[in-house]
Amino acid sequence: MSTFGALAGDWTTRDSQGVEPARAYIKAIESIDSMEAMTNYLLNADGMNFSQDQWVGITVEAGLNDRENNTVMLAAKPVLTLQDQDAYSEMTNGALGLKEYNNEKISYLLTRRGYDDSAIQGILARCYQFEGRLAEVMEPTDDQNSIDYLQSADNTYTIEQIEGIQGAYPLTALLAHYKMEGSNHYTVCEPDYVTDLGKPYTQGNLEEMKSYYLVRTLNEVMPILDREAFDKYTEIKLAMEGSSKTKDGDKNPDGDAKDNKKTEETAILLNNFIGTYLAEPMDEIYVAQYCDAGQKAEIQEMIKEIISYYRVMLQDEDWLSEETRNEAVAKLDNLAVRAVYPDTFTDYSELSFKSGGNLVEAVSAIDDFKRGIMAPKVNTAVNRNEWNLSTMSTTEVNAYYNPQENAINILPGILANGTFYRSDMSQEDKLARLGSIIGHEITHAFDITGSEFDKDGRVSGWWTLEDNTAFQERTMKMSKYYNVLTHYPGATGYTGNVTSEAIADMGRMKCMLALAAEDPGFDYKQFFTSYAALWRQKATEDVEQSLAQGDEHPLAFLRTNVTIQQFDAFSKAFGVEPGDVMYIEEWDRILVWLEWMKKEEQPWEKPLFP
Repeated sequence: MSTFGALAGDWTTRDSQGVEPARAYIKAIESIDSMEAMTNYLLNADGMNFSQDQWVGITVEAGLNDRENNTVMLAAKPVLTLQDQDAYSEMTNGALGLKEYNNEKISYLLTRRGYDDSAIQGILARCYQFEGRLAEVMEPTDDQNSIDYLQSADNTYTIEQIEGIQGAYPLTALLAHYKMEGSNHYTVCEPDYVTDLGKPYTQGNLEEMKSYYLVRTLNEVMPILDREAFDKYTEIKLAMEGSSKTKDGDKNPDGDAKDNKKTEETAILLNNFIGTYLAEPMDEIYVAQYCDAGQKAEIQEMIKEIISYYRVMLQDEDWLSEETRNEAVAKLDNLAVRAVYPDTFTDYSELSFKSGGNLVEAVSAIDDFKRGIMAPKVNTAVNRNEWNLSTMSTTEVNAYYNPQENAINILPGILANGTFYRSDMSQEDKLARLGSIIGHEITHAFDITGSEFDKDGRVSGWWTLEDNTAFQERTMKMSKYYNVLTHYPGATGYTGNVTSEAIADMGRMKCMLALAAEDPGFDYKQFFTSYAALWRQKATEDVEQSLAQGDEHPLAFLRTNVTIQQFDAFSKAFGVEPGDVMYIEEWDRILVWLEWMKKEEQPWEKPLFP
C-alpha cells in the first residue's frame, strides 16, 4: 500500500507523464480491426484491457436458491453511462445531466489525445448507440428491483448450456479467462439477455464497440493521470453533484498557509485514492487503529440481548399463527451478525506493482488481483460471517439489514465520533442510540420487504395466507397514518413510501423500552431526549419536501415525534396528557408489532402536525 501511495502522491512524476500512461490502453482499442481482435481484447490477451467492463456482470456468491454454496452469478449489468437503461428510450433530466458531464470528460481527454471535434462527437455518438443496444435487451429497471425478478432470475445452467445460448458473444471464454469454467453450475439471471448479446457482437458494430470501450477506459483513467486531468475530473464531478470546489477563504493562499494547504490536500487525496482502489487493506489498518476486541464484544452482547427480546416478542404475537411464528423465530435465530469488524481480512501480500511503473498500471494490477481472488471461492461453502468489503467498508458510517443474506451489518464507521456509541455511555444513551439502530435493522427482517425472504435469504412464502393478509392490513394502516402528516403548512404529504422504515422505527422503540423496563432506575426522560438528539438536523422547506416525496425514510423530526408518542413511557416521562399536542389517544396509536386497537376505523382525517 505504501508503494501505491507513493505513486498516487508523486505529482511531479505524474505531471511529467501527462496522459502517456493511458496511451497503450487507448491504442489497444484503436487498433482493433476484426471480431477476433475484439475477442482477444475482451480476454485481455495482451494485458491492455484496462477497465475490463463486460456486458455480463460476473461474480462469485451464494446462489439465489442454494444459499449454502458459492456459485458463479451472471447478471445483466453492463456499465452504462446514463446508469438507468430506461433513459436510452426516454431521456430524463438526470440522464441528460450525466450525458453532458460524460461528454465534457471524454472530450477533454480525447482532445489531449489529438482527436478533433468531429471525431470526438462520432465516438460519443457511437458509444451511446451501442449502450442503447445493450439497454434494449435488459429487463426494465423497475422489474429488476422487484421481488418477482429475484425469483425469475434463479436460472441454473451448465457451462455447456451457456455455450448453447451465448451466440457469438464469448461468454464461456471469459469464464475460462477468469478461471471460473469449473463451477458446478451457473446462475444466469436473464437468459434472454445472454442470448441477445450475440446479435450486436458483429463486425458491423465493431466501431460502436470500440467507442464504448474507449469511453469506459477514459472514464476510468481520468482521475489517475496528471494533475490537470485530475483537477478537470474533480471540477466536473463536483459540478455534477452541485458542489463548489473552493470556499472564498481558500482562494490564493500564500506563504505557510499555501504550503499547509498543499500538505493537507495531498493527505486527503491519498486517502481518497487508497480508499477507492485499496479499500480493504485500508479497512484493516483502520480497524487496528480505532477498534478493539472489547468494543466488539460489548456490541455483540448488546445485539445478542436485543435478539433475545425479539424472540420473545415474536413468540408473543398472538395475531400470528403458530406456523408463521415458528418460521419467524427460526429466521431470527439464523440471523447473521456482522458487527464492528471482520474476523479476517483478504491477504493482499501477493499484490505487486511493476518496478518503475505508473499509477495507471498499478490500478490495473489491483483490478486483476481483485478479480483473481474470486475464482478460488467457486464451489466452496458460503461463510455467512464473511464481510464483502467490496460493497461494505469498515470506515462507512452505516448500519443495514441485507434480506438476501438475512444479516445485519453494523459498520465501525458509525462508532467513529462517539455520537452513536461509546463504552462509557450511560445505559439510557446506549439504548437510545446504537441500541435503537440495531433494533431498527433487526425489525427490517420482518418488514414489508424482509418478510418476503426466509431464514436463508431465499424468496419464500413462509407466511400463511391468513397471516400475510393480516400483516398487509397493518402495513396499509401504517401507510395511511403517514400519508396525512405534513411537515410544514401547505406542504404535500407522504405517498406511502415510508412504510418499511416506519415499521422498523416502531419495532426498535418497542424493543428498547422493553429492555429499559428491566432496569428499575432507568431514566426515561434522558433516554427519549438522547433519542431525539440523534435525529436533529437543519433543512430547508424545499429539501424537506423533496425528501418527503422521494426518501423511503420518514423525515427526521417525524422519526422522533411520531414514533415516541405511540408509547405510554414517553407520555409519563414528560407529563404529556390528553389535550396536549404530543398526546395521542390509545385507540389512535399505530404499532405494527403490537396489538392493534380494537376500533375498526381510526380518526386519522387530519394531520397530527398541522
